[in-house]
Amino acid sequence: MRPPLTLIFALFICYTNAQTGSITGLVVSQGEAVPYAYCVLEEMEQEAIADEHGHFMIKDVKPGSYQLYITSLGYLPEQVQVEVPLKEALEIELQPSPFNASTVVVTGTRTGKRRTESAVVVNVLNRETLEATGSGTLADGLCFQPGLRVETDCQTCNYTQVRMNGLGGAYTQLLIDNRPVFSSLMSLYGLEQIPASQIERVEVVRGGGSVLYGANAIAGTVNILTRMPTRNEWSASQKLSLINGEAFDRVLDAQAAIVAEDKKSALSLFAANRGRQSWDANGDGFSELPSLRNNSFGVKLHLMPSENQELKLTGWSIYEYRRGGNKEDLPAHEADQSEERTHNILVGSVDHRLTFAEGKSSLNSWLAVQHTKRQHYTGIDHSDGWGDTRSYVLSAGIQWDQRFEMLGGHQVLTLGFDHQSEDTRDEIPAYNYLIDQTTHLNALFVQSDWQINKKLTLLSGLRLNRHNLMDKPVITPRISALHRPAKNLQVRVGYARGFKAPQAFETDLHIAFSGGGVALTAFDSELQHESSSSWTGSVDYDRPSTHSIWGFTLAGFHTRLEN
Repeated sequence: MRPPLTLIFALFICYTNAQTGSITGLVVSQGEAVPYAYCVLEEMEQEAIADEHGHFMIKDVKPGSYQLYITSLGYLPEQVQVEVPLKEALEIELQPSPFNASTVVVTGTRTGKRRTESAVVVNVLNRETLEATGSGTLADGLCFQPGLRVETDCQTCNYTQVRMNGLGGAYTQLLIDNRPVFSSLMSLYGLEQIPASQIERVEVVRGGGSVLYGANAIAGTVNILTRMPTRNEWSASQKLSLINGEAFDRVLDAQAAIVAEDKKSALSLFAANRGRQSWDANGDGFSELPSLRNNSFGVKLHLMPSENQELKLTGWSIYEYRRGGNKEDLPAHEADQSEERTHNILVGSVDHRLTFAEGKSSLNSWLAVQHTKRQHYTGIDHSDGWGDTRSYVLSAGIQWDQRFEMLGGHQVLTLGFDHQSEDTRDEIPAYNYLIDQTTHLNALFVQSDWQINKKLTLLSGLRLNRHNLMDKPVITPRISALHRPAKNLQVRVGYARGFKAPQAFETDLHIAFSGGGVALTAFDSELQHESSSSWTGSVDYDRPSTHSIWGFTLAGFHTRLEN
């Protein structure tokens, strides 16, 4: 009797496996892959995000007829009828469009998530907006982001800072490709040093973010995501501006990308050059805008050694010279008042991603470094105000993401460790001015992103921080909730704790001219860290159509700082 039992058992296995199938496909537009498209079966509440090469897979789908809904930033949404089981993989064509409310963002949760389904509000400034507004630098583009104010605080050198939620630039965390390599020194001038042509998009999160990104993310977080090569292309452009009909501002940039036929490797190169003449607004002989010379060059390499591995390597350099004051034809120390800065900046990063369990688990690791060398002059009446600065920044970490079902909902659990360090030395011997500070921040963090059902999502997290300038560890929690009472309506509330460690080099300590002399601010060695409590709430309504999108955002916040 054993052979019949064996046959019945085998038939049972075959019948069971036939109960579910998979939907696989490729998302393309005009012959090129569309990365990170969002694909969802709304009837089944099953979803997937396409990889960088446009491939997606939705597993464990019961046989039947479904509507598959696909969206991606910069494209019109597409809806197709599918039958499971599939006879062959799908190829879905998206039509370009500058309007889309369903962007996939990463800054709010450190994992890819549809913006309208994130429990944290993430505002996006995309490349199309940067191009449409003629933005030459990051500072130009951020002016078009609601809720942000890019402020120029020095007439002579024109350093800039981002103000958010009513707080100064020192309370905003700036990231490059998700990594905090924007040093306290680079934050003074970096907004004007990054060419807009090299930015894919900028994601902005208002409110406390210390649970994910550590110190300084009290007012909010600005994440600058640089362009990734997705197709073979090259381009060159030049922007020429005339300031009040008197001073020229020229930006020249070029880039090229090469993508292998199998989409498993890609290389991109970019370069930019900027030159701006100084401008005297009132004819008093002293500049309101300093002269600028800037050269940027970079390379980005993307590799897929295997189906479940990704490796990204990035490197770029920035050279900038700026000079403000008067008598620019003479050396800086021979002017009546002058500030001169020469920056040489190097940035590099390595990111590795490994996925397991059919995409339900992933391990991410990264290393990012930045080195800045600066020669500068700040002085009046031929004083010897020359100085030198050097700064090193290192960011490294590891992160584990696990996706699973929980009480009928979808859960993404994130565990991680990261290390941030900065070593800065700035000296002007003639002024007896010296800043020499090294900071280290080590942290463990955990986050739960729980989509309880189609209308309710709960995001919670906790971070344990250990800073070398603080006596005790600091715990920073966060909790946010998203309710979607209607298809295009999102209601969010949130609370977060944050902290800011004593920092010797920031905008508050900028050397400035005051009362006919040079003003220096001293750093108190007994200065204590600041803590913050941040409450946020918002109502968002977006209604996209074929040619436009309209809606509104009503947001409120309250931040309390404690010394």
